[in-house]
Amino acid sequence: MSNEKVEGASCFSISEFVFSCAWCALIIVGGFISIPIGVVPVALADFFVMLSSSLQTPLYALFSASLYVILGIIGFPVFANGKAGLSVVLGPTGGFVIGYIIMAAFISLLLKVKFKKPYKNTILYFLTLIFANIILYTLGVLGLMLNAKLSFTKALAVGVIPFLIGTLVKISVSFSVWKIVKKWKN
Repeated sequence: MSNEKVEGASCFSISEFVFSCAWCALIIVGGFISIPIGVVPVALADFFVMLSSSLQTPLYALFSASLYVILGIIGFPVFANGKAGLSVVLGPTGGFVIGYIIMAAFISLLLKVKFKKPYKNTILYFLTLIFANIILYTLGVLGLMLNAKLSFTKALAVGVIPFLIGTLVKISVSFSVWKIVKKWKN
């Protein structure tokens, strides 16, 4: 696929746009791959947000995550467990959903703008994803506290603690895939 630019839009690339939509589709698939364990389900959407944000420019990473959220808000059943609608974003798990957009911006900006070549330094990559997940969990806990009326301790117990090991696994797998793709592209 050529990397044609649309006339009048110097930063717009058709191939990047298509890849960005494909990443959005993978985030959706990750939402479908979910296990309800309580208020907050175990899902793979965050894994695909991490990976897509690591591999795309900030603009397109933000587009992928934002498109996912917009599709869910307008009624497509893309959120975990096939849920959809503004009620999800305004509900107990809404902090996590909005957190995907912030996570995408954070990861892509740090990896593409600040660090430039983080694949030469594994620690930078891991720290970026760990801090991105801290941001995601912070927004998720705030959503649980505000929308489910949970105390801070209870919100941590249902929205963070059960997911920590899985998050570390997702970060590790994301790193492995990212490193392979980066070597392949260079």
